[in-house]
Amino acid sequence: SKLFNNEGRLLARYREGEAVYKGYLDDYAFFIYGLLELYTACGKPEYLKLAINLQQEQERLFRDSTEGGYYFTGNDAEELLLRPKEIYDGAIPSGNSLSLYNLARLWRLTGEQKWQELAEKQAAFFRESLEDYPPGYTASLQAIQFYLSQGDELVLSGPLTSETSGMQSIIFEEFRPFMVIAYNEGNLTELIPRLSNYPVEEKVSAYLCQNFACKEPVDSPEELKGLLGS
Repeated sequence: SKLFNNEGRLLARYREGEAVYKGYLDDYAFFIYGLLELYTACGKPEYLKLAINLQQEQERLFRDSTEGGYYFTGNDAEELLLRPKEIYDGAIPSGNSLSLYNLARLWRLTGEQKWQELAEKQAAFFRESLEDYPPGYTASLQAIQFYLSQGDELVLSGPLTSETSGMQSIIFEEFRPFMVIAYNEGNLTELIPRLSNYPVEEKVSAYLCQNFACKEPVDSPEELKGLLGS
């Protein structure tokens, strides 16, 4: 609510009622990551919508269409002699590494080919550095592992109610690092076209899928527990 200007540009700092400085790559990448985590946790569509909008803005502002990867500063920022580009993962992952994970996750969530293509371009950008010194790029390696995994895709189709919460308690009782969760409450088909194939009933149903092919749905936490093998 405080860190966007009138044009919708993400800003970097808010203090004593003042928001200033155009956001950097890391501001976008980490915010998008957090929004995707929030969407996974609660299913509120506004978090996913904002994550996708910000990723589109990141492509416009920071993408190096010639050499690959993302610059640290936007193309609308003060012009520098050289635009830096950070990819090394230290105590905090680089914005480039986290962006690779975000793109892979958006592809797995939405099924949109454009996110897959961008994720593959970002992975290719890292290739030489990874081959030279893998320990310096652990976050990008995690992103590549996520992209290559045959992880499950779970669609919860129906209203966000206490029944949804009961299924979430089953899903989140175990660590599932390669699973993506899409909530189909009827308002996201524009962003995730494949959700139009799932009926939205009064009672929430869970579809367990892999490579966008799904098993028969279940509609109770107990059945979901068996389906997940929990």
